[in-house]
Amino acid sequence: MRRTDKTPTLKLARGRNHLCHLVSVVDATGQLRIWPLWWNLSQAWHGPALLDKLPGPGIRRIRLGKIPEGGVHIDVPRKTVGAWQTNDRLGVFAELPELWPGWHIECWDDRFEEHVRQCDGALRVPELDVAAGIENVQKWIGKRVFQRFEDSPAGQIVKLAEILAPHAPGMVVGEDAVLNCAVRPTAAEWARFVTACNRLRRAETKPA
Repeated sequence: MRRTDKTPTLKLARGRNHLCHLVSVVDATGQLRIWPLWWNLSQAWHGPALLDKLPGPGIRRIRLGKIPEGGVHIDVPRKTVGAWQTNDRLGVFAELPELWPGWHIECWDDRFEEHVRQCDGALRVPELDVAAGIENVQKWIGKRVFQRFEDSPAGQIVKLAEILAPHAPGMVVGEDAVLNCAVRPTAAEWARFVTACNRLRRAETKPA
């Protein structure tokens, strides 16, 4: 994929209760401005040109209804850029030194708390609900593990092949693409996983 394909569109998010990618900038005068932008890819892909592309003047303070999916904090006087991402699927962290030559780079992995700290009270986000996250993950994994073949990736390939068959005579789907070889956990193994999730959930919901 070319780098030009990785630079995300710069537009404001739909609202403060929607998922966003957050950009904050300390300008040359020391003033902080914040932009909640459309999410999907890190805005760090733009490099320093991002400073001239940001839509509008930004805002001084913001309280978000959802934790962003990623963010970039640019400190112009210190010539420092910090970036974090919950899903760095295109490898922006590895590219940052080349994208931001001459800048001090800080990779915060998925630590949104560091971005909040850098904004010094101007950025407010909801508290992380670990217990709810554990419950959601448990349900999602259970759905994926025990799904029917028809709903699995292999099952979807079979459905797609049936749709395309009239338009591609002779097309053959290899066995490797549809072999349902996933090994499901035993009842005892799944019970241990559920028990571990419940234990973590209880630990997170204990009163301080």
